[in-house]
Amino acid sequence: MGTRVLSYVLFGLLCLPGLVGADELVFKNGDHLTGTVLSLAAGKITFESPVVGKVSAPMEKVESFATERESVIELDDGTVVTDRIVRDSTGRMKLAADPSRDFELAHVKGINPEEVSWHGSLAAGFVIDRGDTDEQDVDIDFKARWVGEHYRFNLRFLYEGNRSRTDGGDFETSDRLYRGRVQLDRVLKERLFVYTRWRTERDGIADLDLRSILGSGLGFRAVSRSDLTFNLQVGPAWTSEKYKDASLDTDYMSASVFWDLEKTVRHGLHFFHNGDWSPSLRDFDDIQLLNTETGLRFDIVKGWFLETKMRWELDTEPATGKERVNAKYIFALGWGF
Repeated sequence: MGTRVLSYVLFGLLCLPGLVGADELVFKNGDHLTGTVLSLAAGKITFESPVVGKVSAPMEKVESFATERESVIELDDGTVVTDRIVRDSTGRMKLAADPSRDFELAHVKGINPEEVSWHGSLAAGFVIDRGDTDEQDVDIDFKARWVGEHYRFNLRFLYEGNRSRTDGGDFETSDRLYRGRVQLDRVLKERLFVYTRWRTERDGIADLDLRSILGSGLGFRAVSRSDLTFNLQVGPAWTSEKYKDASLDTDYMSASVFWDLEKTVRHGLHFFHNGDWSPSLRDFDDIQLLNTETGLRFDIVKGWFLETKMRWELDTEPATGKERVNAKYIFALGWGF
């Protein structure tokens, strides 16, 4: 009997550190998790539990929480302290170092806020053809994103080039495409934001000297999960087009519909699809621009990935002799930062 009791005591002592050192997260529906509070930002708390893994939850669904580890805590009055959060018998939250100071959950603005920094990726794809005509195609895609508390900034630059030669002569660059997009978001609520976006491109392949689309509108994060995100943006825009053939130059008011979907299929494998539709509000049946991009991204080693995608484009009023629809299949190696 004494040996059995001693075994139970030893087992309890071994389990005690894991139990004592756990943070707690209590939801309004009564659910209760133990683990570690990782961060709180933009009205969402990120929590890691040994049972369910890493989860993110909107704060309106949280009743309270407590931390057993010191964290950087930011209150809505501007106070920033490094301390633990504890709860009293009434459910009020307090700082461990100053129990006389209690506050409601709504007054906790952030925990372990991430330093504002740039994130993005650079991917390069190449196609080399050999035969009657030697061709070298290159596709370079650069994306960058800055996220603050109330603002987000997105930048994308795309370059496509084609070099070819015949009869063993020198390579010559015959066609180039430059496309850039800059967008600034102002967060209104957790999922709602307003945006201003400027897109410009020059396409030697399509005899387009310059196209510029400037617009603003309303955006909505319809889905925001760790494995699935979907954003939708809608608003008016002004479109200006200048071609090598000046008779095709035009300016018109248009709508702008932009969507962006990303799904984690499994660990290290991601599906993505995005699109940008700009129909003319003056000649809806005659002038429409639609660009979509659909593909898969494979994580290979930390920071590096492989990407295969199809870029599909529609221009209902292209330059003379050019196609209305174009599709390109791209295989690229990329690096994320």
